[in-house]
Amino acid sequence: MRHKLLSLILLFIVSLILVTCSGSQPKNSLLETQSEKVLTIWWNRGYYPEQEEALKKVVAEWLEKTDNKVELLFLSEDDILQAGIDALAAGKPPDILFSERAEFTLIPQWAWEGKLADVSDVI
Repeated sequence: MRHKLLSLILLFIVSLILVTCSGSQPKNSLLETQSEKVLTIWWNRGYYPEQEEALKKVVAEWLEKTDNKVELLFLSEDDILQAGIDALAAGKPPDILFSERAEFTLIPQWAWEGKLADVSDVI
């Protein structure tokens, strides 16, 4: 039961995130033309295979509706934290990064430093 609840919560969160990304992008966005559109998602590897399958399903449904390209990577908890730090330092962060541990470590720090995009107008 708990496993199904976690999967449903994960599916809802991802749906919400992907819906917000399907809106129009600003003109100076890297996603300006259809041929360049690639939504990069780095996601914490799930504890259960169904968690990753649920995310893949949401992404596939979004792809059908939008014809956008998505690069979806699943990384371990330790790897995703270091990859996020390295990507931000290189100026090439993913569009979406989900990590349970980052919620308490990197995200508050990046918010304080002004390194996160304000998406309050779409969420």
